[in-house]
Amino acid sequence: MADLRKAARGLMCTVRIPGHCNHNPETSVLAHYRLAGTCGTATKPNDMQAAIACS
Repeated sequence: MADLRKAARGLMCTVRIPGHCNHNPETSVLAHYRLAGTCGTATKPNDMQAAIACS
């Protein structure tokens, strides 16, 4: 499986928050989101539970 965290760089942002997204694909990172029942204290979510976000 590809390293999704590394593959995110250079891709367009999918989390477009007005006033925060800079629309620069070079700043894209894989941002994990927490879904109840899939992660907990000291347990990070799987890389499949993520979206591409920029700074």
